[in-house]
Amino acid sequence: MFRKVLLMGLPLILMTAVAAGEAQQPEPISVNIPSTYENPIQGSLYSSGDDLVILSNMDPNDPDCWSPLIPALLAQSYSVLTYSYNRVGIERLNDLLEVLTFAQTQGFSKVVLIGASRGAVISLQAAANHNHTFRIAAVAALSAPIQYDGVTFYSVEELRAISVPKLLINSEGDEAANDTRKMSEIIMEPKSMSIYSGDAHGTNIFHDPDNKRALVKELVDFVSTNSGRR
Repeated sequence: MFRKVLLMGLPLILMTAVAAGEAQQPEPISVNIPSTYENPIQGSLYSSGDDLVILSNMDPNDPDCWSPLIPALLAQSYSVLTYSYNRVGIERLNDLLEVLTFAQTQGFSKVVLIGASRGAVISLQAAANHNHTFRIAAVAALSAPIQYDGVTFYSVEELRAISVPKLLINSEGDEAANDTRKMSEIIMEPKSMSIYSGDAHGTNIFHDPDNKRALVKELVDFVSTNSGRR
């Protein structure tokens, strides 16, 4: 009888251990990314798989804005890299290019770019730039404007030059929503667009619980589809 009880209890113990193991996620490693601009770029690398997602911030340049998304990516065994900009304005594209160079030196097989607002702009610019050897698999842009404060960020030709899959996201009341719709008409396939309720800008879309669930799922599905796992 005692042996039988032990054997019956063993699967439960194993299942509990497996569940505990699945719940564990990697802690971020602080990285100093080489930069030609004064100090190294400060980043956090969550190493969880061969495919990497690089998250580019909106202002005020706080990587914590991505905290609703990161656990869901890690749960699917994607590595994640967040960072803080060194530069300001349109020069932030150089920060992202240096982050991409760093990612390449780490041996990641594929990179998906996700950015919000200013971070979305530079993610699209990087994907349109064919003068590099980065292995960008796809790009998702939250609340990306075409122009702001008198500065136009990309031409029609540059937007059409983005050959990788593209996902444009915004909320219906955001000031850049019309730019999102215009870009959706300009860019070439493969592409998709989602407009969420409310007027939240960029990663503030996560603040609404319903939108958060839908947006996290959409972004994780987009990464999974375009990293070759589906």
